[in-house]
Parts: sequence; structure tokens; C-alpha cells
Amino acid sequence: MYAIERHSDAAASYSPSQRDDGRALATAFATAFDRAVANRCDETMRELRAVAGTFVARLRSAGVSPEGMVIAVKSQLRAGDRQEWEPTLDSSAEHEPAHPHATVYAELFHWCIDTYFAAPRADESER
Repeated sequence: MYAIERHSDAAASYSPSQRDDGRALATAFATAFDRAVANRCDETMRELRAVAGTFVARLRSAGVSPEGMVIAVKSQLRAGDRQEWEPTLDSSAEHEPAHPHATVYAELFHWCIDTYFAAPRADESER
């Protein structure tokens, strides 16, 4: 199941083709994260930031709350080969902050928050 579909209020407002686009976007988001973890460089981080920005802006425009956005991002990142890794900003030794997933996630999390609060909500854009 894809993150956008988990929010029934958001998913209900999308047509079938938009839901397919949402699945493709969720997959692109996870793929960009994996690429950045495997080879952290300017190119992969730019790609991740761009895809994450689109992913988060779409959630916000659908009316997903800030908390819902964080849950959707974390849920998407737990999928696939990352099931054993828990997205966290906890820098205690038990979470190994030097782990490549954690390092990339720390930057990604800040980008997602910045994007969420910069993007207009659907009800705000109608004013």
C-alpha cells in the first residue's frame, strides 16, 4: 500500500489516474532515497530533494496534516529492503546515527518539513 492511499480522506479526492500517479510518485520517492543512501552525492541528494518535495506538496494539497505527512514519509521509507530500519532522528548510540539511512533521512526530514509548510493547501489556494 502506498502512503497517499493510507490517508483515505486524501485518497478519496483523487481519480484513478491520479492514484496511479501517486503510486508512481511514492515509488520514485523510495527509489530516490535508496539511491541517495547507496551513493550519497550532490546528484542523488538533489534528486531525492526534488522527488520528496513533490511527494510532500501533493500530500499537503490533499489536506494531509503535518503529522500525517510525517507518518506517510516514514511509512514509505519502511517499505522494501528498509523494513528493518526505523526512520528516526534519535541520535543516541543505539540508533547508530552514522548509518547511511539515518544520515540521509536527517536531511530528508528537514526538507519535508520545509516543503510542507511552504506549499499551499487546497483550501488556501481557493482564497
